[in-house]
Amino acid sequence: MAKRGMRRGQLGWPDEWAFWHHVENYKKTNKLRSLERAALARLHCHNTLDYLAYRVATAYADAGIPVRAAVESVWIDGTPQASGTTVSGKTVNCELADLLYLVDERDLANKLVTRRGLLLQGKLANQQDVLLGGPSTTKERNLLECLDTRAALELYRDTKRTNRIGSYQFKPGASSNYAGMEDCARYLMMPKSLSQWRKLCLFSPLSVGWPRRRTEVKLGSVRRLSQVIEDMGLAATQGKPVIAPSACEWSRMVYDLLGKYEKPPSLLGGPPLPVPHAYAGHRIHRSHIHHYSSFLSLMDADMPPISPFTTVLYEDEPPGISFVRLTVYREVDHIRG
Repeated sequence: MAKRGMRRGQLGWPDEWAFWHHVENYKKTNKLRSLERAALARLHCHNTLDYLAYRVATAYADAGIPVRAAVESVWIDGTPQASGTTVSGKTVNCELADLLYLVDERDLANKLVTRRGLLLQGKLANQQDVLLGGPSTTKERNLLECLDTRAALELYRDTKRTNRIGSYQFKPGASSNYAGMEDCARYLMMPKSLSQWRKLCLFSPLSVGWPRRRTEVKLGSVRRLSQVIEDMGLAATQGKPVIAPSACEWSRMVYDLLGKYEKPPSLLGGPPLPVPHAYAGHRIHRSHIHHYSSFLSLMDADMPPISPFTTVLYEDEPPGISFVRLTVYREVDHIRG
């Protein structure tokens, strides 16, 4: 019978708290000042990407759908910078988000069938569902929760706002439901203090949620980051569809942010590629290919062969945002239309 997943000892981070202790050790070893920055960087490490591919592939297999899942990511710090207008007319300038997650579904001929995206803004917190205050959080909340999506959102590659990426109006002419980016963004909550999170051991150190309203600091229901990524694919209940850029401003923004990295190789895989000048020694990491199936006949015979890992590193023109892209290769009959 076909294998459905890794043995526990093979998993990158079967215990998410083990991952968080790794983050803390990474911060200490590399003498980094920001725990949040260290955590966001380690979300791109090889073990983490492998584990994400395993979790998503297993979710599909448990639903009786044989797939091959692969992950690639690019870590780039501090961009994009955004300039927008809130529904009250206030100008807000801050980082758009820390990370863009993408989940692609492709058929076995590598044709893209569906794509969903989700922006994540990382925040350190004492509790998994309570946003801490502060100037940066106030700006970020004004942007993500109060942006007037009828007006232009300007994106730049640099903090001085001289290297422009583009201008986007998500809902031009809308008469209602034009405040904020709830349809495509979430907060990624991470422990500032382990006192409550670690004591109870009931919550993931990587929890994702959204406040019920701008006047509240408490989030609604929160879910593990890995669960959210699973839901972007199998259930299609998280994230926002990315479609033709000519038909959707959100989609146009996503493709502009990805730039030359928009099209992955036909199949992803291979070891991390070092980029010495990048933060923490690496910019580009790609996971090994993981594939799991409920049907032995589809495990090897119908899946496309793994191609040698070759790609071009566009160091002269990096993407506009850190991104993690997970691709699920599956039979077209099983893919939503």
